[in-house]
Amino acid sequence: MILLGRMSIFILFCVLFIAYIISRSYYPILEQYSPDLILSLSILVGIIIFIISLVLADLEYSNYSISLESDDLMVKKGIIEIKEQSVPYRYIRDIRVYQSIIDRLVGISNLTITLEMEPEVNSRSKSEIILNSIDNSIALDIHRELLKRAEVQKIDVTGSLKNT
Repeated sequence: MILLGRMSIFILFCVLFIAYIISRSYYPILEQYSPDLILSLSILVGIIIFIISLVLADLEYSNYSISLESDDLMVKKGIIEIKEQSVPYRYIRDIRVYQSIIDRLVGISNLTITLEMEPEVNSRSKSEIILNSIDNSIALDIHRELLKRAEVQKIDVTGSLKNT
């Protein structure tokens, strides 16, 4: 998923190249450049964009960790700015595993964890943690384990923990 998001830059470049080929006959100034030169430069730039996308995707994936602690879920991610998030299991309300067709072919899944926090007494806010591009078997293991741990830490009306 990380790589596919970065591939949109490569696709945009290809669309611009096709637009150049189509509009070349409409603008005489563009005809002074050899089509072979433009094609060679375009392929070179496309390869450079693709390699940069691969390197960035690998960096982002290698700086991504998920750990299930005794009382909370820890997510750490980021390349330049490292973001670490800790969520108690009792705030987890929903866990969804999503796979697109391409994800199924590659064997990865995306996990969306919906949280329900209580920042003030009368207001409730919901937020989500999205875990992209996780190996399918690991995503299913995380899903099962989070469901177990979230069920153990249900909150009753008074706000104290009760085990179910």
